[in-house]
Amino acid sequence: RHDVHLSKDVETATKVGGRRGKPVILVIESAKMAADGYKFRLSANGVWLTEHVPPKYIQVWRAGQLESQMNDAINAKERV
Repeated sequence: RHDVHLSKDVETATKVGGRRGKPVILVIESAKMAADGYKFRLSANGVWLTEHVPPKYIQVWRAGQLESQMNDAINAKERV
């Protein structure tokens, strides 16, 4: 594969990542990337693609932490 494949939500990412064991979710700060000039495109089958994701835009969510981190992210968005 030549592009980074991105899921639109945690549920989809968990299904895809769980095909081969316990999923580790990499949360990509795509809005910040787009604001900084990185390009994204949507494939015919609904997968978001980009050429590269620099480490500063990546957060790692492990399976046991997902619910807590999702709630934290939702609460942070509500405060904005």
